[in-house]
Amino acid sequence: MTLTDREPSLTAGSLVALVTAILAFAVAFGAQITPEQREATLGLVAVLAPVAVAVLIRPHVIPVAKIEAVPLAADALRDAEFRAKA
Repeated sequence: MTLTDREPSLTAGSLVALVTAILAFAVAFGAQITPEQREATLGLVAVLAPVAVAVLIRPHVIPVAKIEAVPLAADALRDAEFRAKA
């Protein structure tokens, strides 16, 4: 089981943090990246990361309609929610 299987929502934040760190590292070691280029890169990552996470998370999500279609699963889910609230 991979990290994205266990916690796929960590991926977007991790991706943005990784790109930010790489840009800071590159600038610290003399890369000629203008502030505009850095902002454009981070802006692009900020838009693409949630899309990538949505694609990764979708296979791990069970729509409510499918749960309701299976009575035993729906009952078990309601029981679990009731116990969690109690």
